[in-house]
Amino acid sequence: MKIAITGHTEGIGKYLVETLPADGFSRSNGYNIETPSKLLSKVISYDVFINNTYHPTAQEKLFTEIFKKWKYQEKHIVNVLNLNTLILPPNRFSSNEYLSSKYKFYETICKYYSENIDKREKVTNLFYGTLEQNPNYPGKSKVTNKAVLEVFKYVLDQPHNIEH
Repeated sequence: MKIAITGHTEGIGKYLVETLPADGFSRSNGYNIETPSKLLSKVISYDVFINNTYHPTAQEKLFTEIFKKWKYQEKHIVNVLNLNTLILPPNRFSSNEYLSSKYKFYETICKYYSENIDKREKVTNLFYGTLEQNPNYPGKSKVTNKAVLEVFKYVLDQPHNIEH
């Protein structure tokens, strides 16, 4: 199984590239996610795309383009999103451009998924809270890299005909 991942230069993406047999794609190795044509032409040959980029508008564009190309293939997109997009009301995002665009991305995922019931491609959306390496939230319960890795392994090991 060939795994491609964006957002691999730090945080959970870096940990996943170091522990899974995955290839990372970013500006650091010649792939600009904001103009993704080169990235898309490379990733199309993979089986799994972990959409973990921090850049929310690029994350949405990558999802829509890869979804269109893969929707009748037995391939798998795993979108990584912030848990706040599920638990906070959308009006709380208006002052935070990052969360606002992540919420818009989540709405796009829902739209594509509902309009493509006959697809063969799997789409899994992983929402997690504060990661252990985030120093901005001291004292709160944090998700460990190892716990996130175990979730990824579980998701990737499931048979293709199981919906998540």
